[in-house]
Amino acid sequence: MGRQHRRDFDFAFHHVMNRASVVDRSFYLAPASIADVLNEVMEHYKVGREAMLSCKPSVRNRPRDVGMFLAREEAHMKLHDIAKVFEIRLPAASTGVSRVKRQMRVDAGLQRDIADLQKRLQAYRVKMPAWVELS
Repeated sequence: MGRQHRRDFDFAFHHVMNRASVVDRSFYLAPASIADVLNEVMEHYKVGREAMLSCKPSVRNRPRDVGMFLAREEAHMKLHDIAKVFEIRLPAASTGVSRVKRQMRVDAGLQRDIADLQKRLQAYRVKMPAWVELS
């Protein structure tokens, strides 16, 4: 595209964008990625990936449960996607997320952990135009 054509195109594009009444100029914060969530939880609880993802019957794994909860809340993941990441069945993912919600009502330490992790995950959120769709 020649220089003059480029200027004409830029002018026309900006003219249309400025005149259009349907263009939404608002922004939103894109969710954190699951990789960011897992890294922050592992760093916070000082555990490795194996310990984070381990699943033993009748053994509570707080970092894993918190990771599933934050994947749901901060990364906006669906339960079946969380189950795939943590290599567990869907009911186990649902139970882990529900367990954290229930424990947060009575456990001040867990409330502080979640608040601290959510604050740290805010740094990963990106300001995106509202019309941009993430896949």
